[in-house]
Amino acid sequence: MCSSDLTGKFRDLVFEMEELGIAHGDLHPLNILVNKNDEIILVDYDCFFIPDSGMTSTEIGNENYQHKNRKDFNYDHKIDRFSALVIYLSLKVISERPDLFDNKKKEHLLFSKEDFLIPKESKLFSELSNSNRSEEHTSELQSLRHLVCRLLL
Repeated sequence: MCSSDLTGKFRDLVFEMEELGIAHGDLHPLNILVNKNDEIILVDYDCFFIPDSGMTSTEIGNENYQHKNRKDFNYDHKIDRFSALVIYLSLKVISERPDLFDNKKKEHLLFSKEDFLIPKESKLFSELSNSNRSEEHTSELQSLRHLVCRLLL
């Protein structure tokens, strides 16, 4: 379902975009396509940030992938960081815990806005904390989870 190769390609795409000083502005699964060659294609560019374009944000993106404090004036090449981290963490978790993935949820892979509002009360974060996976994978997921939680403070 989600290979480490695809997860790595997503990570590399996000890093490359930020290095170029651009951002999608509304990263979420419905705006990310994967073709038959496993190439990632981004769609829906109405929030796209291009430096020195004079454009302003038209929206803040899918609420399940945005930091709780994101406002429309937060519009620069860094606006994809939180959503990219959420997607990356979701892909890593799904690769380790496919039982947590519900393909009926179209608006989010795993995490929802509610998980980020009060992370300590999130059932998903709790489930990940109590996971009985290998120490290496649990450590990586815990590090990513802690990073997301720190960003929410």
